[in-house]
Amino acid sequence: MNAEQLEKGNHIAEEIKKCKANIEAASYMINENVALRETYLSVHGTNNGIAVPESLFRVMGKLIMSEYNQKLIALEREFESL
Repeated sequence: MNAEQLEKGNHIAEEIKKCKANIEAASYMINENVALRETYLSVHGTNNGIAVPESLFRVMGKLIMSEYNQKLIALEREFESL
């Protein structure tokens, strides 16, 4: 393994950590024991966030988990191929 591969591997490992942390945070949103609540999204370039109704709380959690799970799978494959 050369220095370039090691650097790339470290970067991928950090991205994997971030994905797992985001998946864990999103799993909170889909937990049936957690009360539905209004959520806010911050939008780049504005001072105000967007209020997301409580009816979308779990849906957002599922979407977030799905996206990060896909990214995690791709990153793990890339890491293994180094």
